[in-house]
Amino acid sequence: MKNKKPDGGHKPSWVERIMSDQLFQEVYKLCTPAEKRFLKACYVEQLSGAEIARKEKVSRQSIYKWRKAVGKKALYVIGKGEDMDYTKALKK
Repeated sequence: MKNKKPDGGHKPSWVERIMSDQLFQEVYKLCTPAEKRFLKACYVEQLSGAEIARKEKVSRQSIYKWRKAVGKKALYVIGKGEDMDYTKALKK
């Protein structure tokens, strides 16, 4: 019964909490298919960069590029209220 709320409802797992997180969802919408796979592998499956590279059959350098691009998109989402230009943020 550890996954039950006091009111009898289902207590969301940590994976469900991550997937429903507003910041995660906003960043996820902006990502390429490869970056989306990276996010899922990193945050849901909790794989390391090397493990993700093996799983995706790409170099670790590619994983670092995806991580950097996702980070820039996250900064864009966080800074939306500051009139930040998404395309300029990604070029830096």
